[in-house]
Amino acid sequence: MKKELQKLREERKNLWDVSSKPHKRMIELKELEDGTYSMIGFAWDLTLKKKEVKEAVDYWLKGKLEKQS
Repeated sequence: MKKELQKLREERKNLWDVSSKPHKRMIELKELEDGTYSMIGFAWDLTLKKKEVKEAVDYWLKGKLEKQS
């Protein structure tokens, strides 16, 4: 059991260690205490309601977030 947990931790660490992988863009998504979300990127900081998060991430993935008002 202990070996299995150690193996899972190593796999998780490899998946989430972005510092060793080159990346082009990055966002940070935070859930705030009041139930809203904050999506932070290089040039913007958006405050979103729960239902707006998925749409904002989709726009960001398509590279169209900056074009939306």
